[in-house]
Amino acid sequence: MADIRNRVCPLCNCENHKIIYRDCGFNIVKCTNCKYMYMNPVPLTAALQGFYNEKYQCSEKDIDKVVKGFAEGKHLFFDDRLELIKKHIKAGKLLDVGCNYGIFLKLAKENNYDVCGVDISYPAVEYAKDKFKLNVIQGTLKRANFPSDYFDIISMFDVIEHIEDPLSELIEINRVLKKDGLLFMTTPNTPVYLIKARVVKIFPFLAYYKGNFPGTPFKANEFGLPYHINYATPKTLKRMLLDAGFKNIEFDLCKKEKYYGRHFRNFLRMSYTLLTWLFFKLFRIYIPAEISVCVKK
Repeated sequence: MADIRNRVCPLCNCENHKIIYRDCGFNIVKCTNCKYMYMNPVPLTAALQGFYNEKYQCSEKDIDKVVKGFAEGKHLFFDDRLELIKKHIKAGKLLDVGCNYGIFLKLAKENNYDVCGVDISYPAVEYAKDKFKLNVIQGTLKRANFPSDYFDIISMFDVIEHIEDPLSELIEINRVLKKDGLLFMTTPNTPVYLIKARVVKIFPFLAYYKGNFPGTPFKANEFGLPYHINYATPKTLKRMLLDAGFKNIEFDLCKKEKYYGRHFRNFLRMSYTLLTWLFFKLFRIYIPAEISVCVKK
């Protein structure tokens, strides 16, 4: 692959690492210094932009189908997150970083938040503008160049794993977030996904992504390749947030959504969800498949 480059650890800038997983022509490595995991080599920025434009470049009919599927399947997912936000801040300016087609922004707007979004995908941004009449900017957060201390709430759902320089992104979020503002973010819990990816290689019938995301033309594998280039654990994510200047960091369990597909796999997922809830509530052991974190500036 020509359009790639080597990178240092996004968390500590160390060059030393070891390969822990390899698939789809990509390597996932672990920093020998801070234990952060990331893709290396990584596609160049232009190539990454091409991935996302290709991913979202569908007919309007296809996009309507995708949005309907997300709106139905992720309704509880987004409702749950909005309820968590309301516990902290009931109104104000809300920015959704990586807003996709604007489904969460639409819900937040209906709940009287003053909403804005950014996303690097031109097709997704145009859809959010045209269909939902949302204030959405195409590009990165830095290029949007918002004023300092501007937003009350910033949401970032399953986005940090896609960003080439995640620490720099969090520093920029800290800059544009008001004092006592809330950052609410989610990202896959890498050790869980690593185990899952290795199990699926042995037992392919357990695969959730058989070449495409369910009901969509979007291709990926169990580990999020090629779209995921950063892989956090609660420990490394907490360190990154601290390095970005945040202080009050609270991990939580927050994932309600409709389960799709084969009954046996859904049984395993629901069983694991119950197990993670019990471990967290009874023993404060944090092992969910997805990290959910509320951060106050």
